[in-house]
Amino acid sequence: MYGPTEPVDPGAFVSLSPFRALDTRSSAPAGADGVVSFQVGGVSGIPANVSAVVFNLTVTEAQSFGYIGAYASDAERPNASNVNFGAGQTVANSVTVPVGADGKVTLFNRSAGTTQLIADVSGYYLAGTPIVPGAFAPLNPSRLVDTRDTAPIGADSALSFQVGGVSGVPANAASVVFNLTVTDPQSFGFISAYASGVARPSASSINFGPGQTVPNSITVPVGADGKVTLFNRSSGTTHLIADVSGYYLSGTPIVPGAFAPMGPSRILDTRGSVPAGADGVVSFQVGGVSGIPENVSAVMFNLTVTEPRSFGFISAYASGAGRPNASNVNFGGGQTVANSVTVPVGADGKVTLFNRSSGTTQLIADVSGYFMGKLMPPKTPIITPPTTITTVPGTNTGAVNDGGTIGVGQYEFTINEPGTYPAKGFIYTVTGYPNTVFASNLSCGTPRVAEYVVVCPADGRTATATVGPIDYDTFLTAWAFDYAGHVSYPVMYRFRVANSTTGPNTVLPITAPSPASWVPVATDFSTPYESGSCQGDMSSAHPGTTKIDALQLDGLPGHFGTTSSSGVNTAESFSVSGWFCPTKAANGTTQSLIEQIADNGTVAAALRLDPSGRLELATWTTTNSPEQVQLYMPQPDNRWMFICAVFDKVNQQLRISVTYYSSFPGTWTVASSSQSHLPSPTGSLRLGDNFTGQILNPVITQGILATEQFASAQMLFTPSTHGVLR
Repeated sequence: MYGPTEPVDPGAFVSLSPFRALDTRSSAPAGADGVVSFQVGGVSGIPANVSAVVFNLTVTEAQSFGYIGAYASDAERPNASNVNFGAGQTVANSVTVPVGADGKVTLFNRSAGTTQLIADVSGYYLAGTPIVPGAFAPLNPSRLVDTRDTAPIGADSALSFQVGGVSGVPANAASVVFNLTVTDPQSFGFISAYASGVARPSASSINFGPGQTVPNSITVPVGADGKVTLFNRSSGTTHLIADVSGYYLSGTPIVPGAFAPMGPSRILDTRGSVPAGADGVVSFQVGGVSGIPENVSAVMFNLTVTEPRSFGFISAYASGAGRPNASNVNFGGGQTVANSVTVPVGADGKVTLFNRSSGTTQLIADVSGYFMGKLMPPKTPIITPPTTITTVPGTNTGAVNDGGTIGVGQYEFTINEPGTYPAKGFIYTVTGYPNTVFASNLSCGTPRVAEYVVVCPADGRTATATVGPIDYDTFLTAWAFDYAGHVSYPVMYRFRVANSTTGPNTVLPITAPSPASWVPVATDFSTPYESGSCQGDMSSAHPGTTKIDALQLDGLPGHFGTTSSSGVNTAESFSVSGWFCPTKAANGTTQSLIEQIADNGTVAAALRLDPSGRLELATWTTTNSPEQVQLYMPQPDNRWMFICAVFDKVNQQLRISVTYYSSFPGTWTVASSSQSHLPSPTGSLRLGDNFTGQILNPVITQGILATEQFASAQMLFTPSTHGVLR
């Protein structure tokens, strides 16, 4: 049942400490209208067959204006840009792009001059068809929006455009990745990207000045209508271009490496404290704040540099890791520059930013999502009883307010997962004793096994357990389990009822196969003495004891006891018990001890021995499907055994227990049962069909008897009762 804690699912993200995968300054620049391909798959620990890679692309020493387009090495060059630049500029942008079958990425220099290119890789996505929530599906870049074909976006105005259902993005995508380019702005300002239909955040996605052409990689949630909104916070118009490069699957992300999008949220702003010093660092908390889990593996944020006193660059890396030879944002004195950053998070939940500059600079980080970290064992769940049960303060013990009755009523308990991550599901049991051992190999596909019930709520947070009291004390025990198969410590809640159902008090006369079928058995307070034989009158070995008649059966066809009226309606909860002594428990045939006949004439329920001598309570559903609870070991020959069995409709359980003379009480064995059983309000009882041995003091009654009631019912039999107590 245990699974991976590292990313293994297709489309999951594996974060890396940034490393330099390409630097043309050490070889030759990208030529005018030329391409540069570089290896990603199979280098620096990256698998050979990754689906996509994330890297920061820096253009420097450009001899003319232009742009760079990134794409998989074996794909057709798209009509899309990733970095726009002017002559002499140094410009950086984050790039998420598919990787070719040969493990390479291609960069196209759409420019009349050469340019130097630097690529610093910060992570990759695992290959395969993504299916889990939060997995990434890369797309060959394509253009979603280009306002140059229509009209620029107005000052302080918003533009919403369709993402879901177009350009290969499914209608229900959770979030989308695209490169956003601002061009021809008439004034300075910034663009905020957010899901359509939600409140506009205060965060910025891209900053610009008049006349600039500025790109940035954007990852943003998709609105319920499948749209994304871009707001132009500027006093002038501007044109916008959006080139999609992939999307994340919808659903609650759970597995390691899955992406959880967030509406942009400001997590750092040094303008409210002190700027990053020259060649200084700023570390800020990510894990455990703003709804981000404590053990997050990586974070995605838009990093804005503003008010720098000199030129330089910022490097982002996990707190506690060595500072990499990589840059994320390049800037000049006085510039305001933004770039998307995807970076691992340190063990302390922090990210560090290094200011490689001779002057101070202000830094702003607006987080847009995070990647799930290693799965941690789920927290112990919390059980909350209904208001009809009052809990003793400071304990997990309560009592039903109106007293309550065994086997009567239903109580809705709530099971909650309080941990950082949602659970995949919960396991719970309802028992009459403390139970802290969970069954292995349970999953959402096996909802009921014996006393174990599995529930898998969609949110992974809250489940309901409908519980009926099975004795004066009933124990509800619950565990949470996650997608890797880790199981939490158990939590147990005990609740008490004050009353039992009315015990059996009516004798149903048994018509025996013959008058000689009744033989005396020596008893001690209704408990039969062992005689070493289950045939004939052996009571003389115990003179002076109370002798009670037992029904003697010889196993011949048609030689069984019957009643003229029904014992119980097996469509509802019932209890059955008695003393039974088989001559040969495993005789190769099924030996019925007590059978309740259904209204349609078939068997509705039977306490019996199977051909190998194992004891079982069998019931039949309305579709004539058998259900049973069975003791594992065959029963001994010529020995008295006291059997108690229950069909519990509310808890959907079949329970059976066996105790031998002068031994400790038996342990209940439990099996699952449906709630739709054959009705039998008019069917008769049969005792000892095909059975060889003796039956003493049989009981069958509607409802669930308390443990003590099974024993006390035996005291109601007289030496010549000759019937079934109901």
